[in-house]
Formats: sequence, C-alpha cells, structure tokens
Amino acid sequence: PNHTSKFDIILLFATFPNTFVFMGKKNVSKIPIFEWFYNRTMITFERGSVGSAVKAYRKADRILKSGVSIVVFPEGMVPKKHIRLGSFMSGAFKLAISNKVPIIPVTFVDNKNKYPEDELKINFGKLRVYIHDPINTHTMSLNSLEALRDRTYREIDNTLIKYEDNSTKNTKISKTCK
Repeated sequence: PNHTSKFDIILLFATFPNTFVFMGKKNVSKIPIFEWFYNRTMITFERGSVGSAVKAYRKADRILKSGVSIVVFPEGMVPKKHIRLGSFMSGAFKLAISNKVPIIPVTFVDNKNKYPEDELKINFGKLRVYIHDPINTHTMSLNSLEALRDRTYREIDNTLIKYEDNSTKNTKISKTCK
C-alpha cells in the first residue's frame, strides 16, 4: 500500500482479516514496550545497514515460503504532505518475483488528508481503501523487477489522482480480490 499516516496499519488489519506480517524499520516507537513488541512480531531492519537489510530480506523470504503474506510500504516512509506518492524501492517486488507470489496493490485514498502523519489533525468519516487486482508474478524473472515496480506505482498513483477531488465524500470505495 501507499504509506500515508499512522492509521495505515490499523486500516490494513480492518481490511484484511487474514494473517500477515509487516516489514519496517526498527525504532519506530519511543515507548520501549511498543518497540520491544514491534521488533519481535514484525520483520524489522535498521535503515542504512546492509547487514540488517539482508537479514530482514532472508526472514521475509522464509515467511513467504511458509505461506504467510507480507505487507511492505514500498515508499519506505510516509512522504511529506505535498507529495502524493513517493518513489518505490525494489525490495518488495524482488521478494514477490523470487517467491512467485502476487503483488496486491492497495491504495489508501483518504488517510493522508484525514489523519496526516505530521499534524495533530483528525477529520472524521469513512476511510476509502481500494484493493487492486493481484498482479501475477509466476512468469516473471528479476529482469521484470522495474516493470513490476513501475506498474504497481502507476496503479496506486492513478487511483489517488482519480479520487483526489472526492476525498471529502463519505462513500466507501472497495474492490474485492479473488
């Protein structure tokens, strides 16, 4: 999914009832008990550490092979408010191709405006989530990595553009995956 606010993770749990694991950077919380829990229940890595990134990638690979889905915010961070969608990193797409699992793009349409990451602002109302059709990776090789990353980016970005003008409506947009 696109990364828009602190509510993204909560909204993912509400949207997808099945088990999945998040992948994210260490030290996301200043509260020790939350940090301890986060580092033991998620795939964590230290940003800027190649060794930590390799360990996280290997752990994610094992988890995917066990049949559990992984959620990765490919932007790597919540972009500044004036940026609709940040650049995507390649790690999630490499994992998907290597494990022949589909990518399911998810677009959070309203989170950025209703619950901005760097403001104490809250606008009540429904949060629209658009679940795109899965992108099959069974026939892809690592040569397809950039094309897969770019296709996923375009799908999410085009959805954000389409619904930008409707961000204040209280209608729910959803599309069920098969």
